[in-house]
Amino acid sequence: TLVESETPEKTVVRVEKVTDGDTFVASQGDKQFDVRLLLVDTPESKGDYKNNPQAYSQEASQYTTDMVLGKDVTLYLDSKTTHGRKLAFVEVAGQSLQESLLREGLGKVRQYDTNYTEIGNELYNIEEDAYEDGRGVWSNPGNAVPRSNTGFVR
Repeated sequence: TLVESETPEKTVVRVEKVTDGDTFVASQGDKQFDVRLLLVDTPESKGDYKNNPQAYSQEASQYTTDMVLGKDVTLYLDSKTTHGRKLAFVEVAGQSLQESLLREGLGKVRQYDTNYTEIGNELYNIEEDAYEDGRGVWSNPGNAVPRSNTGFVR
């Protein structure tokens, strides 16, 4: 796949806890670490947003929980980390978590790293379909801007 050809390392982990729609805690042997999805951002409900969660943040967290919690998933790891979290494309049962969140309208593409332009373009196409159908975050005009590298409004 395109993801396999563009990422340096592939590994299988068990998901122990979902932090939010785009972050979870994984274990491998006796090691635990945080994983952040590459190229996809979901609405926030933690930290500064705890008392004022962004629209669809709980739905995104629940969707990710339903897809990966307690399951073995494949990580296609980037060589970088952010805020102590490993960055990865995630597959569960052969299905891309990033693509699934975007298809449901529960996230948007955030292309921080231009190393993944081709994958980013594929994800933007999925985002565009959800936007045109008004799914999830795209059902609320002004909640986010499609095909942009900006986040969600509060």
